[in-house]
Amino acid sequence: MRGRFTLLSFVGAWVLAAAGADLAACGGRTALEVGSSPPDAATDAADDGLDAGSADTSEETPTFPVGVYSCTSDLGTANSGAGGTGALALTQTGAVVTASYAGDIFVSGALQFEVTTESSAEPAVPGQSLSVLCTEPNAPPEDDEPLTLASASLTIDGTAVFLSFKGTFNANGACEGVVLTGTLVCTN
Repeated sequence: MRGRFTLLSFVGAWVLAAAGADLAACGGRTALEVGSSPPDAATDAADDGLDAGSADTSEETPTFPVGVYSCTSDLGTANSGAGGTGALALTQTGAVVTASYAGDIFVSGALQFEVTTESSAEPAVPGQSLSVLCTEPNAPPEDDEPLTLASASLTIDGTAVFLSFKGTFNANGACEGVVLTGTLVCTN
C-alpha cells in the first residue's frame, strides 16, 4: 500500500509519520523511533548504492564587482549634515572586500567587508573606523576625527554601489559622543 510519509521534528526528536500507509512498506527502510537522529548523508548514499564522497559540498566565494567608483557622500547627525564627492576603490582577496574611500573633504578611510552574496557584504571585523570631519554647529574647524562604526553594509544594485554606516565619534574631539550616519552612493 502506498501513502505519504512525513519526517517531523519535535525539539530534537525525529518521527516518521505515515498517512494512509503501513510503516513497514517504506521500501525496506524502518521507521525512525522518537528521540533518534535521522540517518546521515553517508548512510543514505550507502543505502542507495552511491559513493558518499562524490557529492561536491564546497561553496565558492561569491565574486564582488571590484573596481573604482565615483561617489557622493551624504552624512548627518541630529544637528548637522554634509556631503561631498570622492572615489571608492573596491578590491577582493578571498572572501574579503576592501573598500577604500578618498578625495571627499568630509569622510575618508578603508573598511573590510566579508562577501555574503554577489551583491552584498557585511563588516569583516567589528569596531572599524573612518575619518570624518566634525560639522556640528559651534564646533571649531578641526582635522578629521575618528568615527568608530557600530554598523555598516556594502551592497550593489545594478551598477550602483551603496556603502552605508553608522557610528560614534571618539573621545577628545569637538564631536565627542555624537552619532553620525552616512551613505556613499557610487557608480562607475
